[in-house]
Amino acid sequence: MEPDRPSSRPELPGYEFLERLGTGGTATVWLARQLSLDRVVAIKVLSPKLLADEEARVQFQEEARAAAQISHAAIVSILDFGEHEGWLYYVMEYVAGTNLAEWIQQNQRMAHGQVLKLAEIIAGALDTVWRDSSLIHCDIKPGNILLGTDGAVKLTDLGLARIAGAAATRDVSENIEGTPSYIAPEQIEGLEPDCRSDIYSLGLSLYHLLTGNPPFEGRSLQDILDAQQSDYLPDPCDLLPRLPVAYGWLLAKMTAKNPAKRQQNWTEVLKDIHQIKTGKSPLPPYPGEDESTILLNPRHRPAARANTINLSAAAKKAITISASHEALISQQKRGSASATASSRGGGCLRFLLFLAFLGGVLGAIWFFAFRSHPERVEQFKAVLQGRAVPPAPRPPEPATGEPDDAAADAPPAEPAPEEPPPEPEPRSAGTGTVTPGAWNHPGFIQAANLFNDTLTAYQALLKEPDPADPAIPGLIADAQYAALLFETIRPDAPDSVPVTLYANQCYQLVNDLRRARRTPEAKRNLHALAPKKRHADLAPYPIPDYDPADPFAQRHAQYGYAWDTLPAPVDRPETTEFILLLSAIAQPSPDTRVQAGLYLHGPLRALMNLSDARRLLKFPTEPRTPIEGAPFPYGGFFQQTGPAGQLGAVGPGMPAYPHLRLITDAEDRLVAVQLLDETPAPPLQSSPLAFSSVSKIMDFVTGRTLPDQGDVRAHHNTLRGEGTLRIDSEVADFTDESNPVPLFRSILLLPQPVANNLLYHLLGSR
Repeated sequence: MEPDRPSSRPELPGYEFLERLGTGGTATVWLARQLSLDRVVAIKVLSPKLLADEEARVQFQEEARAAAQISHAAIVSILDFGEHEGWLYYVMEYVAGTNLAEWIQQNQRMAHGQVLKLAEIIAGALDTVWRDSSLIHCDIKPGNILLGTDGAVKLTDLGLARIAGAAATRDVSENIEGTPSYIAPEQIEGLEPDCRSDIYSLGLSLYHLLTGNPPFEGRSLQDILDAQQSDYLPDPCDLLPRLPVAYGWLLAKMTAKNPAKRQQNWTEVLKDIHQIKTGKSPLPPYPGEDESTILLNPRHRPAARANTINLSAAAKKAITISASHEALISQQKRGSASATASSRGGGCLRFLLFLAFLGGVLGAIWFFAFRSHPERVEQFKAVLQGRAVPPAPRPPEPATGEPDDAAADAPPAEPAPEEPPPEPEPRSAGTGTVTPGAWNHPGFIQAANLFNDTLTAYQALLKEPDPADPAIPGLIADAQYAALLFETIRPDAPDSVPVTLYANQCYQLVNDLRRARRTPEAKRNLHALAPKKRHADLAPYPIPDYDPADPFAQRHAQYGYAWDTLPAPVDRPETTEFILLLSAIAQPSPDTRVQAGLYLHGPLRALMNLSDARRLLKFPTEPRTPIEGAPFPYGGFFQQTGPAGQLGAVGPGMPAYPHLRLITDAEDRLVAVQLLDETPAPPLQSSPLAFSSVSKIMDFVTGRTLPDQGDVRAHHNTLRGEGTLRIDSEVADFTDESNPVPLFRSILLLPQPVANNLLYHLLGSR
């Protein structure tokens, strides 16, 4: 028998229904008494529209069973569930008190310290649920967070909301009615939710608690759904001037529009909460200006570094390549407000600087004109008072013993010999302008001018974009050569010349030129979900101070300019092959945190300084070389190769590898190791049947492809270790099928997070 409507009073054996506590779009909650134990319970009964869905019924039963196994102090326990005369129900413990929605109506908002404590409790509970049962809530909101009269905090409706989320793909307006203000964008789009969807909903719930303002209040259902996907909420630090900026960053991370930009699990949320509790900011990565529903004020973001090469101070020639030529949503939304604020603040600053300048001028006048000349002070006073100016005392005459008119008759003195004129300052090649203060190294001048010329050509290209322009490959080569020049002279550069910064600008320019080769259609297809703005800093995220006492301490690898938003060169064959290999052992992730000290090979550890690794291996100090392989973001990974020595041995009965390649990030810290054998001796180390003629790649790091001559085949194999991954490669010539000749062998060792980052780079932010 199917009940007529969800609000009708059910009749269940063993329970006495007392009153209705609430009715939603998917179920009704009743207060009841369990007769056998004489205790008050809450019973939730599903609505008929879900009862008629057999798939929803089965899923509800499975999730209710899983939820019943969860025992957590912050989760309302499920005591029983079943079906009786058409009613599908489950019985929960009853929490006497109120919920946060009612609490906010009475108290307006909650203090930020209380909000953080509450967030930690809920995140800890959901972390347990996710890790133990892979359950998600899908309907986190203030109304589903209960506050008991005894001070307990409990989350309710676990399991049921997951069904509403699944059914929402069929009829959004019916299945999410009542909670659109907290729903994640991917749920609206009908995508499969996961724990990151709950993170988004909790972030908006915390925003409501902190500010007292429901997200997107006063809009229609459809307008709210649209806003969750494309609109923004004001910075809570502007609404609450005393709110620490760290809270704004926490909410911004939790409410990123793209799930890949949020914390990837509840453990990461707890780590960010721990950071705030200890007086620190949440851990990077941080979402960009237009990537989060919480639109932080620009003044709450780290100041962008100026990326300039100033070759001619006289001509005021400062070149910046960090500005994006793409239209940004934030500029459209913030334009007038930002202009007003900046002009007001800039005017005040200019006035203060003027006063300081004026004070300096007056002080200098006093020191040089009046301090040692009291007669000038008296003359100045006379001018101010309108009196006659007293004559200045005459200096004493030189004691020459000659009459005064003798000097007039004396012959003129011979002029002093002329000093040789100063040598002209070196000039920048091709510019004709003096470069005072610059480093007049020939290689520096050549590299800087090559970069400037290439940048000028790129800027001209932007005025009339043409992905098929035949000049682009040459410009890419010029920018790469300029980077190589900067890297070559880097060890000799004085501290006042930021050569590394200039090399990074060259890498940026190479990546920008590669973007210019993509058609608009290709960009839309490959990066539909990519962030709307690239990171302005040379490295995507700041490096937090490393604190060994912090239980959550990790260090961030630095992959150079906008590694997570610039497209990988998909037109190169190694891209697809590397994606296939990594997909079996890695998960795409933008999280750049790596456990420092993780052993990669022998004494070589993750994030070890390159200088320390060189010392261990007795490698010479040579210029670092950027890696050209497609899987590695250009300008973010560097290499140096030398003899492997004792580290070339990989196992008993296996030939030793003669060479070892150190792979570092942009900050010269070790992130991978590769063993190499360019001339391996027979026999093959892999089964001949494992080799494939489909593969075209010999070395993923350098992007070296198989030779065209002969019947050359490759075999790549992946292995997973404790926190590290291994990719074995072997190439052989099968022209003589009975006696194949090995041509190349390598073993690539890298930490799991680095592999996750590489896969994320290859797939875009999807």
